[in-house]
Amino acid sequence: MGPQAIITNAVFNAFLKCKMKAHLLLDGAEGVDADVPRWQQGLTSAFEQPALQRLRSRASSGQIFEGLPPLRALESGRYHLLINPVISVPGLRADVQALERMTVGRGAPQYAFCPIRFVPNAKLTRLDKLAVAFDALALSRLLGWSPPVAKIIHGPEYTTTTVHLPKLVEEARSLVAELTAQRASAAPPPLILNKHCPACEFQTRCRQIATEKDDLSLITTINERNGQNRMPRASSPSRNSRTRTARAGVRRTLRHSG
Repeated sequence: MGPQAIITNAVFNAFLKCKMKAHLLLDGAEGVDADVPRWQQGLTSAFEQPALQRLRSRASSGQIFEGLPPLRALESGRYHLLINPVISVPGLRADVQALERMTVGRGAPQYAFCPIRFVPNAKLTRLDKLAVAFDALALSRLLGWSPPVAKIIHGPEYTTTTVHLPKLVEEARSLVAELTAQRASAAPPPLILNKHCPACEFQTRCRQIATEKDDLSLITTINERNGQNRMPRASSPSRNSRTRTARAGVRRTLRHSG
């Protein structure tokens, strides 16, 4: 385990929810509880395709580039829309869903690229905004300056929300520094079960460790979630049961926020 690991979108997003999950992903661990993450990824992919089509309709074919063009073409503002560009800089790799050109400043036209993310949920969270701020952070390290705003296209109506980036990019930078320091440490982060666990591919692993340690402080969130004072040691819900529970929670979120 070394300090030179590349922080990707998946690792950064995991760190926002659970430090142990980010640690496991950097170690290359594979979780056995993949049903809910796979289902959630399917929702995102199904939402992304029509959202991208809407973006494409705003530009002519000659103004659209698939991937990341040479730096000179990027800085010249030659392209209006970049689809799925991958930004790799020392220590970071951002798989950006889209970058859209925007004009900034006054007087002679100056161009910046606005990161765009697609979120199926109608209601955005701070984690959604930090996720697009991570894209902006990687872009700033590539170009030497940060875009002033990003956009998130979300919900059944494909609503576009503009996200002001300066403070969020600073927060993302601090989180990346914290994650990098954690990675350089010889000790793994503490195991803390939380509300993300039912949707995590590592839930069985972490729950087993918490049970073996018999540390009630590790399972407080699970007990509160289930309305229990204690968690039985001898039994645990099946994987299918946990999957149905997590899916139902996501559906309620989508329905109530729509």
